[in-house]
Amino acid sequence: ARTWDLQGNVLQVFKGHENGISSVSFSPDGKIILTGSYDNTARTWDLKGNVLQVFKGHESIVFSVAFSPDGNDILTGSYDNTARTWDLHGNFLQVFKGHVSTISSTAFSPNGESILTGSWDKTSRLWDIKETLKEFQSANAYQELSVAQKVKYGILEFNDVLKLDNEKAIYEASEFYYGEINSVGKSKKTEYINNAINLYNILVIKYKNARYNTRKDSLKLIQKE
Repeated sequence: ARTWDLQGNVLQVFKGHENGISSVSFSPDGKIILTGSYDNTARTWDLKGNVLQVFKGHESIVFSVAFSPDGNDILTGSYDNTARTWDLHGNFLQVFKGHVSTISSTAFSPNGESILTGSWDKTSRLWDIKETLKEFQSANAYQELSVAQKVKYGILEFNDVLKLDNEKAIYEASEFYYGEINSVGKSKKTEYINNAINLYNILVIKYKNARYNTRKDSLKLIQKE
């Protein structure tokens, strides 16, 4: 990547990526440059061309990069169909899964509380940002998080929960979705209701525990409202 003055003179060359660069962004204060690359990484640089941080985790090309409005986090969109948020130290914060093709464009909302993605699947999506890294770390070490916390922080997606072969784990996840239905937006509320009903069905049918029918029936009443 290169910076230039308005007369066409090269100010600085940024070397380090192992393949082509697909996207660039300045930090809000103009002191840091962010690049995304076909080498599956993103990188931050100071204005003198020194690498500050390498962001590794995507399984394919990083097509789009963006800074949060406060400059403390970055957002990457990839050919692996996911977007990810990171802090400036390279710590992965959250993965956004749902697109069925490459994410080609990404942006933070002006208040930094949600992100927008555009994809080759011909859709754009608006996503809530769940938690900051500090909040995640204060909840506990990764291995010690409960199933409900892993769902909350985006470590376990709904499809991952469906694969669990443990009554207690499925119950924890179902209770999480049940407990959150009144604190999320309309579209998420419908999703959470459906998720909880499906999990309670598993608990009733697979684990032959009829007491979960009460929860399921109450959700079906909410569904009709």
